[in-house]
Amino acid sequence: MKDAYDYDDDRQLIAFLKHHQPLPPPAAANLEHQLLEQIRAEATLKRLKARQRRRWGGAIAAALIPLAWLAHRSVSPQLSSAELVQLETFLEDSWYCSSYECDPHLGEREEWEMVWEFSER
Repeated sequence: MKDAYDYDDDRQLIAFLKHHQPLPPPAAANLEHQLLEQIRAEATLKRLKARQRRRWGGAIAAALIPLAWLAHRSVSPQLSSAELVQLETFLEDSWYCSSYECDPHLGEREEWEMVWEFSER
């Protein structure tokens, strides 16, 4: 509860604040235009930063792909030309036998039978 003394203090304080109330500075004539220009400038700056990040990401990816390829190539086994021919032949034979019914070891068996027959003579 406020008594009469506090009420007088409040009135004096209110009168003091009203008398010494600060006045806001006058608004600039083109304040709205300046604010919109700052907003546009910040939006443009954000787009430029996003574009720079994308470029850096692309550059890093472009640098890492050849490095990964070289690392993979250095780790993978190197085959001689004879081994490559043998591998190619194996792949062709196994592919043919997977598509058509045949015995993949037919050539080996024929050779083995020929050796067996030759040895029995």
